[in-house]
Amino acid sequence: MTSHEKGIYAEQLAARFLTNVQNMTVLEHRYLTYSGEVDLIVIDSQKILIAVEIKQRKTIDEARNAITLYQQKRIVKAMEIFLCRNPTIDYDGMRFDAILFNRDLSERLYMKNAWIPI
Repeated sequence: MTSHEKGIYAEQLAARFLTNVQNMTVLEHRYLTYSGEVDLIVIDSQKILIAVEIKQRKTIDEARNAITLYQQKRIVKAMEIFLCRNPTIDYDGMRFDAILFNRDLSERLYMKNAWIPI
């Protein structure tokens, strides 16, 4: 399996985890804008809109460190674009989560509020 294929598979695993375990609804998968891409956009049962960044690296720590401030800003901007393009979405708040995987996908870490926009 190539690294690209592993990345796609990690996104699928993350989406299944969020829907089946966390009881969330996936609104968008790989939402692409001129500003950047959001791996998953989901909404939870309390109507919190969540941008989820999925990272896979050799270790969980490397995956965590791969979410740079620059990337965070791009994701925030992409979410602003998403909300402008979808004004009828009913939500009561927003946050930015991350799901991190190690290289062989045997470990997963779900980070709620992985960052707070500044």
